[in-house]
Amino acid sequence: MADLVNSETLQSQPQLTIEVRNGEGPVGYLVIDTLSEGRAHGGIRLRQDLTLEELRLLARTMTLKYQFLGLPFGGAKAGVIGDPEAPREERRRRLADFGKGIRPLLAGGIYVPAADMGTDIEDIHDMLNRVGVHLERRRIPLVNSGMYTAHSILGAARALAEHIELPLQGATVAIEGFGKVGTALAPLLVDAGCRVVAISTSEGACYDPQGLDMADRLHPSQETKGGAVALEGGSEQISNQALIGLPVDMLFPCATYHTIDETNVGSIRARLVCPAANNPWPEAVEPRLDAMGIAYLPDFASNAGGVLGTTMAYAGLPSGEIAVAVEDAFFRSTRWILKEAASRRVSVR
Repeated sequence: MADLVNSETLQSQPQLTIEVRNGEGPVGYLVIDTLSEGRAHGGIRLRQDLTLEELRLLARTMTLKYQFLGLPFGGAKAGVIGDPEAPREERRRRLADFGKGIRPLLAGGIYVPAADMGTDIEDIHDMLNRVGVHLERRRIPLVNSGMYTAHSILGAARALAEHIELPLQGATVAIEGFGKVGTALAPLLVDAGCRVVAISTSEGACYDPQGLDMADRLHPSQETKGGAVALEGGSEQISNQALIGLPVDMLFPCATYHTIDETNVGSIRARLVCPAANNPWPEAVEPRLDAMGIAYLPDFASNAGGVLGTTMAYAGLPSGEIAVAVEDAFFRSTRWILKEAASRRVSVR
């Protein structure tokens, strides 16, 4: 059963929030921020600590991403309350329960889902099949959107580094959140000459100022969260909060939302911060970043490569060509944003 729990006018807050419940309580929520040509796109995440505030912010960010890219989609975001580490069948049953509650929106193409934190694209296809919604598989292509997001982050970071005259060769990097995007980004940064000195997962963080061995961290035997941050060589166990304040050149927030806020933004010592996560900080902290002289971009201007890459894959372009095009597009757009912000004396947002 789906209950409408919040519907406000376009003049105030143009969002529609739907709660899906079963006999035990809430299963999850769908937030539609905007519609374009009658549809809204956005991923479905699976988390135990899911909040409506988080989903509302994420749905708005999806709108900003599509507008930034000039794509004719509205923004949405869905979340299912559950354990992303649970057995696959248990997770998929939970997703199917949620899918049944929003089936009319799925069947009508009003809400087009995608993978997000705690889900993959096969989970989404399985959910649609279980609730009897048979979209063409190419409508939701089987692509590695995390890789395309990583390429947009690298392109944006290259332009940010150029702007502050920071050479990538030898630059030190901290990656907060070693998941789908973080693990794709790390080898790209290494190939660009950077030195990854710290990574974190929900299990903790590790730090080695001499550089972590990414080959070991990305090895199939280390695919568990604990394995990725296991101590090896000269690495040191630190807290996730401590990672944010490390003396590095570049900080890449790739974790969940609002891990940077008013309480810890002052601890950042990186010269540039390039977000891969959606909503890694409240907008209100950006004046602090400006005052601290830290180069940064809003999330939708740096991490929309997954959206752009998926759209290009839908059009049938080969993955290698997409990766190059995405990285170049975000390098050029970031360069332009920084130049315009400086000339107009306004914030990058």
